Formats: sequence, C-alpha cells, structure tokens
Amino acid sequence: GICFGHQLLAEAIGGRAEKTDRYEIGLFEIEPTEEGLNHPLLQNLGGATEWVNVHLVEVVRPPQGAIILATSTNCKNHVMQVGEYAYSCQFHPEVCGHTLDGWMKIPGIPESIEKLLGVEGFVSFKSSVTENLPANNKASLTLFENWCSLVFN
Repeated sequence: GICFGHQLLAEAIGGRAEKTDRYEIGLFEIEPTEEGLNHPLLQNLGGATEWVNVHLVEVVRPPQGAIILATSTNCKNHVMQVGEYAYSCQFHPEVCGHTLDGWMKIPGIPESIEKLLGVEGFVSFKSSVTENLPANNKASLTLFENWCSLVFN
C-alpha cells in the first residue's frame, strides 16, 4: 500500500494511524532502519533517499509483528513489511509529472497545502518535487523491481 494504503494496512490488522502535527509535505529524506539496511526491498537505493511526501496522518503504532524498514525524522514508520508478502510505504513512489498536476486539480488540495506551507512553501513544494522527479523516478523503479523480485520469485 502507498500512503493511505499504508495507513489502512496498519489499521486493518491491529495497528493505529493518527493525524499528526509533524506532517510531511514535500521532499523528505527516508532512511533505512537497522532491519531495512540489508532488506531486499530497499537494496540498490543507496541508503537515505529523498521521497515525495504528502501526509497529515501516519502510522503511530505498527501492527504486531510488522517490521519497520525505513523511517524519517518526522515519521517513524515510513516502510513496513507485514507477513511474507505485504509491504507498504507512507511516501509516494508513484509520483511523476502528471501525478503532481492531478493532485493540484483535486478540489481543496492546493488550498490545503498553501494553508499549511504558506504561498512560498507551496511554490517551493511544487518546484522541488518537479526538480526531483528524475531521481524520484529512478528510485521508484528500483523499489518496484525489488518488490517484484520479492513477491513474484
């Protein structure tokens, strides 16, 4: 699951997701945990990686038995594994140019981001995400290939 899917997975099997004042909107560095350092899902990403984030809610209590694979300063559960084949992330690896454009067309989204970040923060959010798209897309492809290897092999 991605973002809301990450939160739903946690809630569905006994974890807890809650609104937080440590929201992440923009690019944030996500670091592997001790368990994530050598995990096949995160291999070839080069350690800490900047990912696009847009969330006000986070998993504050992972489900029992979940393995936390990556974290950030503001969000302690960015990537988790539950069981053998369920993986989820709080960040948005799917972001590409048209994704960002699509988000900006959803009623209330631009206004909400601007309210949280201010006008300059909103402009900075859009430009930093756009500038980072090549690196984000490369990392996303690596993450997807790793996931496919785990799930389909």
